Amino acid sequence: MSKDLTAIILKSAAQEPPVDPAWVESVIRERGRPAIVRIAPLKDVGLLQVEVADVADGLPTEDPELVGALSARGQATFLHVNHEADQAILHGFDQGTAGEGFVGKPDAAFAAKLKERFGCDLESLHAADDQSRAGIGIVGSRTAALLPGRSIALPVGMPSALGSFAFHDRAVDAGPEAERCAFFAFDRPLIAALSSTPGVELARVVKEAVEAQGSASIDGVGDVVEVLRSLGPLTIKDANAEQKPKVVRAMELLVLGSGRVFAGGDRASFWDERVLPLLSLEDSEPVIDDDDLPTLDAAESLLHALVEVVPSAAPPGGPGNVLESIGDGELAPLLPALADGASYSGSILELDAARLLERLRKLEGDRLSAMVERLEKSLYRARHKSPAEGEAFETYRKTAAESGSTDVDRVLRHLSELRIVLEVAMVNDLVVALAFYG
Repeated sequence: MSKDLTAIILKSAAQEPPVDPAWVESVIRERGRPAIVRIAPLKDVGLLQVEVADVADGLPTEDPELVGALSARGQATFLHVNHEADQAILHGFDQGTAGEGFVGKPDAAFAAKLKERFGCDLESLHAADDQSRAGIGIVGSRTAALLPGRSIALPVGMPSALGSFAFHDRAVDAGPEAERCAFFAFDRPLIAALSSTPGVELARVVKEAVEAQGSASIDGVGDVVEVLRSLGPLTIKDANAEQKPKVVRAMELLVLGSGRVFAGGDRASFWDERVLPLLSLEDSEPVIDDDDLPTLDAAESLLHALVEVVPSAAPPGGPGNVLESIGDGELAPLLPALADGASYSGSILELDAARLLERLRKLEGDRLSAMVERLEKSLYRARHKSPAEGEAFETYRKTAAESGSTDVDRVLRHLSELRIVLEVAMVNDLVVALAFYG
């Protein structure tokens, strides 16, 4: 457990019952900004610890007005301790009124001030927590993302600094014509609500949503709105063949705009050929012939070489037609009512992610590292015709790691972000989807 701490510590007034976590959440929501919030009761010391972080970067926020608002039922104290920086800050409010603070080092003077304020020392605060807090940027227990209209529970150990709560694209080497894709998840009741809402009402919602995103210039949005408006009191299920493509586009705009958690988008080929195959690699010794060396020499990293030389098991039913690494049976139209048999004009598909999540959980760091290490040794032996050991081999390993670091970081980031989407979706009963775009 990290001994550094940035949090708001709450203590009820003597005449009040313990501070209610639901009230704390409501006060934070009144600030009008999405946030990552951990509310941890410290029962042994009679306090409530509240950690508030920005949803964009996962870093703790400093908001004196929020601390003041949270003091309405007693004491609220902003506490920041960073031992590496030799820094300590304490800023207290009592029922809305700011009191004397402390800025300095985590020394005896700070310890005395903290004892006066809380009736306990810093070590007791840490001991009263449940030991799940690993540090800044890593989710502890009782943590949720307070998003518009809903709180999303976050699994312990999840990185919070990857921008997971907004659509983002990482396809740094993709040209404007490259097909891209991104995994995301949204609320399960959304499709039913969209399917039962009159078209004229959906037209208003789409128009407002697009304008709110600053995307009024999206090609064809005007036509899409008009098609929905023309449905009048009818629902999207009543759209005719000519209307369906535009209705699908409108619903996809709403679904994507209502996403709760996102993995970074990238070239569809990068996901399909470089990232997803890692989930199904056979756990076997690489066999490298001299004919393989030119291809492996051109690989951007050892992870790239790994998917080139180690076989990857096909998804159930064989390679898929949309993505080879995802079976056709694992994908379905986002709006089945707007599909005509095998024909569907949509670019967002619902994904049965059970297999991918199982594979991601099995791909622990040690297992992937072991596969890379076996490949390093096999490549070295094939190239140098000598045992993979000694100073020369260690120099080779270091050089390979340095030259492929950018590609490795990109792949591992995608794996981490994908797991976040799937784990958060499972905990919160969200629908997982795969969006294709240009």
